[in-house]
Amino acid sequence: MKNKKITLKEFWKSLDRLAIHCDTEEKADKLLEAFDKYGESWSVDSRYTDINYWNEYKEKTCYDNDIAYCDINSYKEDNYTIYEFEDVDLEN
Repeated sequence: MKNKKITLKEFWKSLDRLAIHCDTEEKADKLLEAFDKYGESWSVDSRYTDINYWNEYKEKTCYDNDIAYCDINSYKEDNYTIYEFEDVDLEN
């Protein structure tokens, strides 16, 4: 079953375990820029755009709604709902 589109607000406010898959570094950078604009960060003194961690998992990279990242297979094994980058409304 294909997931419907999700907004950043829905992604960050959800209590469900969600992740967004970015199969290119360009997509990862765009997503993390949107996370920064939304007001989220890796930590108090580290913005998402400071480092994207994409090189660790490359085309398997996902970012979750609990301020973490991992490979897509780990998120699948942990029963996360995974959205593709294209299914995320970065403006809302």
